[in-house]
Amino acid sequence: SPSISFQAESDILPYLPQEIQKGEDARAPLLLLSVPFEEKTVEQSSPLAGTVNTITVFVQFNVAISHRNGNEIVLTDVLYVFLPDSVPLSGASADKFCDADGVPGRGVWEQAQATMRFRLCPGQNVTGKTRIHVGFDVENPFRSLDSPENMRLSIVDSSFDFVPQLV
Repeated sequence: SPSISFQAESDILPYLPQEIQKGEDARAPLLLLSVPFEEKTVEQSSPLAGTVNTITVFVQFNVAISHRNGNEIVLTDVLYVFLPDSVPLSGASADKFCDADGVPGRGVWEQAQATMRFRLCPGQNVTGKTRIHVGFDVENPFRSLDSPENMRLSIVDSSFDFVPQLV
């Protein structure tokens, strides 16, 4: 039976792409889910030029996420930062995430996209309503810069991307 994909966006409430399967009588309800964030916060420890600055992410979802589904938390537009590909993580949830080589307690930095990826390690699951607390250190540039205004936080699934949300 053929399937269709639907994606909608609104200034009031963004929606997720959702695959719609045709029912037995050729009708099926249209189900749309809102972005799964219960909480999304990004904090910094120091805005001072030339100092070590811990970027801390606090998120809580209204859905479960798991390694099996290829879920990862993505922080984009982390500007003015230069990091290696594998970055040590801190925070209560740091051990749930692995780098590209599967090393626990590490995040994946993509310099060209100014993006930090928190990939769930094999066997890791996070139930809905669980608060995630993870951070990483950066060195602030030696001159004062404005904080990025368009930093976005999203969750990625192997079958679809949730709509990124401004932090």
